[in-house]
Amino acid sequence: MSEIRVDNVKNEAGTGAPTFPNGAIIVGNVGSTSLNITGVSTLGNTVVGGATTQVVINGNLRVTGIITTGTSSITIDPINDQIKVGTAATISITGFNVGSSNLHSTGLDLGTGNVTSHNINSTGIITASQFRVGTAVTVNSSGVTVTGVITATSFSGDGTNLTNTGSTLSAASGSQRVVLTGQTSGTMTASATSASLTFNASTGTLSATSFSGALTGNVTGNVTGNATGLSGTPNITVGTVTGNLTGNINSTGVSTVSTLKYSYETKPIITPANTSYTIYISDSGNDTTGNGTSGSPYRSLQKALDLTPRILIAQPVDIRILGASYTSPSSSVLNGLAGSGWHSYYGGDGITIRADTGTITFNTNNYGIEFTDVPYPIRFRNINFVIPNNGNYNGMYFYNCDHTYVYDTCTWTTGSTYAWSWGGGVRVTLCTNFQWYAGVTVNSSSSPGLGGLFIFDRCNSVSWGGNMSKSGTKWGQAALVAVNNTWIEQTGTINNFETAIRLGINHYSAEDGAQCLLGNTQLTNCTYGVDAYYSSSLRAYYVTSTAGTGTAYRMNSGSHQH
Repeated sequence: MSEIRVDNVKNEAGTGAPTFPNGAIIVGNVGSTSLNITGVSTLGNTVVGGATTQVVINGNLRVTGIITTGTSSITIDPINDQIKVGTAATISITGFNVGSSNLHSTGLDLGTGNVTSHNINSTGIITASQFRVGTAVTVNSSGVTVTGVITATSFSGDGTNLTNTGSTLSAASGSQRVVLTGQTSGTMTASATSASLTFNASTGTLSATSFSGALTGNVTGNVTGNATGLSGTPNITVGTVTGNLTGNINSTGVSTVSTLKYSYETKPIITPANTSYTIYISDSGNDTTGNGTSGSPYRSLQKALDLTPRILIAQPVDIRILGASYTSPSSSVLNGLAGSGWHSYYGGDGITIRADTGTITFNTNNYGIEFTDVPYPIRFRNINFVIPNNGNYNGMYFYNCDHTYVYDTCTWTTGSTYAWSWGGGVRVTLCTNFQWYAGVTVNSSSSPGLGGLFIFDRCNSVSWGGNMSKSGTKWGQAALVAVNNTWIEQTGTINNFETAIRLGINHYSAEDGAQCLLGNTQLTNCTYGVDAYYSSSLRAYYVTSTAGTGTAYRMNSGSHQH
């Protein structure tokens, strides 16, 4: 190999450049606008152009060593098959590494850093500790947090672990729609409402235009309207109905009900058998705001009678008067078959009017007590009746009643001078089994000839066992009067009356005779003991005393004593 040792080799103008077919070793600087080397050249420090001149290589460049550009910032390492950019990035056959992030053949590993980008398109799986979309969405291992609104065209999954996905529940009022769905299982994905099926939250009323199918179980509340569209002989089986039923009920089987009544009446038709039906009244009660309990009683006896059932099936009706005294605010009338309603009786104690505790003073206050067409027993216990002195009908009147009992725990005190009907006394007409055992005291005087204080007309079986007395001036009328085929048994004491017992005439001399049985009787200080007319009959047994009585027995107009 030739060796040229020169300070400088320059290509001067001439016919051509110098050539070295066998190679050359040049020691020093080579300055040329063009250097063509066909073999392998080993160069020391080589400067190509000036500081701003580009290096242009047309063709291939082969470097067998490491190429470093800059001050150790970019290194091309053919030995390890990698390019390093400073200490942050490395490109090798295994991937591309920037800091703790790696891009390799199986994917992109971002390490612990953050990736900020407008778009990320990936067909594979992205694994990250946390995703953020703006400030509204955060996805991490704890779940997905969204502070805004999620809008999606579809949702996949059964929603088992979703929470707070329904509407907010709150107390509602007024009419609302009922949500309907055709699904029978699973998660409801579609629903509908109907204007004909509504629920009123204020009244608790479910409304529908019609009902079809089997109604089983218990029905509570009010059932109104008509069952239409039924044909043939359908069977309707009702389990338990709690509340009120209105309309028509036709039943050929056995129906068990607690209370039946007509819609136009306050009075129930029927109440349960063998149960007590108790109503409380008092001077401090109220017929409008009361409910008939001991804590909230009614005011009037009339209100209690209005609530007396029409059909009694072996159960007592108990009207209890609270307090030590009671003043009637109005007339008290219980109408039955011939009155505003009807009554039936199937055993039991019937109706009892009594003091709640002890004995009560009952002031009729110019208002009478009337019972009409009552087929069940009427009983009075522990009541001291006080009748004022006036001409009103303020005593008691019983018409067509069956089994009436006034017990010896009661008393009857009258100051009335008006007695010939039932102004201050008692009139009993067309009654069966009437029994009176209360003591009677008369505190007024009366002129003769105005009828009896107690009158029995067309009655079957009257038992009088009470003691009747008038203090001071003799009472100018009859104590007891029985007419028109009444049968009466008298066993008590009658003292200081014009006539103790009159048979056949009350006042107008237009009545028929009666039958009387005296047993263990005392008729004292009377002008007449028994005064009989119009074929009346008298049987007297064990009459113990007629002291002070002018004529013990006077038989007139075909009457006779046995």
